[in-house]
Amino acid sequence: MRARGAGHRRRGAAGAGARGARLRRHPRDGARVSGGAIVEALDREGLLCPLEGGLVRVPHLVRGRLVAPPAIGADEARAALAAAGPGATYARVAAREGRAGAQVLRETLVDRATMRARADGDRVLVLPDVDAAALLYEDPGAERAALAAVPFERACALLEDVAEASAPEAPLGRRLRSLVSATSDLADVLLDAALATNAAMLRGAAVREVVDRELGVGGVAGSRFLDGWVELDAAGFDGPTAEILTELERRGGGGGAPPARVRPALRALPTLQIHVTAGNAPVVAPASAARILSTRSGGVVKLPSGAVLPGAALGLALAAAARAHPGAAALAGGLSLVYWKGGDGCVEERLFEPTVFDRVVVWGAPDAVERIGALAGAAAIRTLTFNPRYGVSLVGREAFADARGVGGPAAAARRAAADTVIWNQRACIASLVHYVESDEAGALRYAEALRDALAAADAVAPAAPAPAAAGWIQRLRRGALAGARWLPVGGAGRDLRAAVVVVPGPFDLEQHPLSRLVVVRRVDRLEEAVALCHRGVSTAGVYPEARRLALRDALGARGVSNVLPLGGCERAWAGMPHDGMRVLADLVDWVNA
Repeated sequence: MRARGAGHRRRGAAGAGARGARLRRHPRDGARVSGGAIVEALDREGLLCPLEGGLVRVPHLVRGRLVAPPAIGADEARAALAAAGPGATYARVAAREGRAGAQVLRETLVDRATMRARADGDRVLVLPDVDAAALLYEDPGAERAALAAVPFERACALLEDVAEASAPEAPLGRRLRSLVSATSDLADVLLDAALATNAAMLRGAAVREVVDRELGVGGVAGSRFLDGWVELDAAGFDGPTAEILTELERRGGGGGAPPARVRPALRALPTLQIHVTAGNAPVVAPASAARILSTRSGGVVKLPSGAVLPGAALGLALAAAARAHPGAAALAGGLSLVYWKGGDGCVEERLFEPTVFDRVVVWGAPDAVERIGALAGAAAIRTLTFNPRYGVSLVGREAFADARGVGGPAAAARRAAADTVIWNQRACIASLVHYVESDEAGALRYAEALRDALAAADAVAPAAPAPAAAGWIQRLRRGALAGARWLPVGGAGRDLRAAVVVVPGPFDLEQHPLSRLVVVRRVDRLEEAVALCHRGVSTAGVYPEARRLALRDALGARGVSNVLPLGGCERAWAGMPHDGMRVLADLVDWVNA
């Protein structure tokens, strides 16, 4: 790869050339992807590596083509942030003659020992500007046809090489880990699991299993519907016009013979999609890309501001793998992995084109879901939304059977703590509220056991509230939850690591800081907790198992998507519905013949 205009020196590395802002590709058809070669090229071009002044230059993937940011130094990038206002984390650098524009993101460095923001500075990411027109397709029908022509087996082979190149132990995976860990607030055990998941979900066998389950019909594996027409053993029913046609044929001298009856056939054809992701979890954007690629579709993934780098690394691996797999290169050519600031009308109003795109998938906060939903709705594009949701824990009275804690509240609390710390409590399945079937004394005993479990979890996977969240928690202590019983983990103020709060009644979860803070609420019967659930609750972890089996129908009827054993709320399986939807089945066009 060659990035023109790299114009920066990596710390301790030779200077890169300065000849423009586009990466030059070197065809290597038939060869395996070399992760070492990818990283060597990045170092030559000054991309995805730390540069002077805390600068990292991040490329986009645009329709299979790698696009590097223009030659902008750290001083110019930081000046743009300063001009954007105090505390700004995003800015644009305007284009000028001979140089394209760029976007700048500021990221806070994290002390990996304490998991708190470092006081000694930050870093800036420089990304290319986004041209919405470059993300569109001149002939959407031809694009879909080209994607449909890629044999599924070849698609899996391509994705296997992408997974291999981006695996944690590969050179690109190690480079990504070193960059992400500098600013991630995920403990090593969580961060490493996330990055390993990004590669694992693209393994050929994993892709096949998910597709075969999610797109399977009538015992036929889903991949067969991607590869061609599948005849179904299904009874057909003539509509009322069959009799009309028979009469018309008789009157026209056709003898009244009905049209030939054929066996029904079904095929899953590609679509063109827009995925708008959000948050800072490293897995969300790669998971969206995996859904596009596994259905042999095309589209645009908007990378989240808090996790740009994993998407950029995926784009690099995909571009390299496509050169080694010409028979599946259409998959890379149909995909864009880019970042733009949410709400940028210059991009979004041009991008949501109903004559081009068939599906929109949106993750995120209510305002993002509402904004993107309005754009897609106005364009009459079918939209799937992953709305903000949360998890709960239901702890039955059986947890108190053993007062010594061997099988009592301590055991249940450990399981509930595991469900609480999922992605530092920011995942939509992480538990925010624990309903405990007990009297007030029992609820306090459980809360104390939970505090101890969260303290132990902090030793295994340390985390600390961000400054904004810590301030939010202090306001809750002085305001909405001033009358509650607080059991902190760690010290007060800046030393706080987590907290358990026993509340006497309802609490507005819109005020929840999502920083390992658990609201404990007692109920006389778990059925009372069931009645408090609704479609905003994604997941309920229930203890013990007999109570889960007894309550799962009632919880499902309330809109809860996952009713799982306490402590197992992050478990998943290939083809598992997401927010009550079989997502891949909604992302293809089912065509009858």
